[in-house]
Amino acid sequence: MELKPAGDKVVTTTGKVKQRLIRPIATNYDSNPRSWKFWRNAFLIYWIFSAVGHVLELIWVNLPLLVGQPPTNVLPLFVVAAPYGFGALALIWVVYPLVRDNRASALSVFVISCFLGGIVEFICAAAIVAVSPDHTNVFWDYSDQPFNLFGFVCLKNCLAFGVASVPGVYWAFPVVNNMINWLDEHWRKLLNIGTVVLFVVYMAIQVMFVSGNPPSKVFNLPRPYFDIGGVCEEGGPCPPPKEKLSH
Repeated sequence: MELKPAGDKVVTTTGKVKQRLIRPIATNYDSNPRSWKFWRNAFLIYWIFSAVGHVLELIWVNLPLLVGQPPTNVLPLFVVAAPYGFGALALIWVVYPLVRDNRASALSVFVISCFLGGIVEFICAAAIVAVSPDHTNVFWDYSDQPFNLFGFVCLKNCLAFGVASVPGVYWAFPVVNNMINWLDEHWRKLLNIGTVVLFVVYMAIQVMFVSGNPPSKVFNLPRPYFDIGGVCEEGGPCPPPKEKLSH
């Protein structure tokens, strides 16, 4: 189904027509959940935004190195951060249709996305706690942040997700979706096969992690941490305790 690109005007909840401050990049997204293309594109978008989100997080935690300070955390290198991917899908399925149909302004996108980001991150944290052997979330803990909920989510991160969602919905998602559409048009069979292979490998890795046997342990690989700050001592725990990171 051909989807018309969003126009220059947006209809407010009171019925008034206002000029857009930001116009989204035009893209055609298959919104039929009964089609293979819908689920294939959903997985590719999930995987791409999970991987990109993790790379951005690696950069963020290591920014203090620019001023001679230790990183705020030490993260695994080869990981896809699921909350970013699920957050992207939430935006595409809930927020983007409002933007596409000229029913949401940039401010509305920000507000809705703050709530969506908090819900997605809370569910992801709760799922990790539920399946981990000691029922703890080893990936993030916001207990020391103001306005947090069980350490799963905090106000600061919800606001950050809202800010990032505006360019994500208006520009990043359409660009990624247009790239997938271009590949679908030129190399559909290769794209489909590659998606299936990527999905199988991804799910196998997730099962290994949940079972307590990650690939690094099974294949006796070096500890896969991005430790350019040298804060993990040889043979010590990685990531290190927060006390070491603060020194």
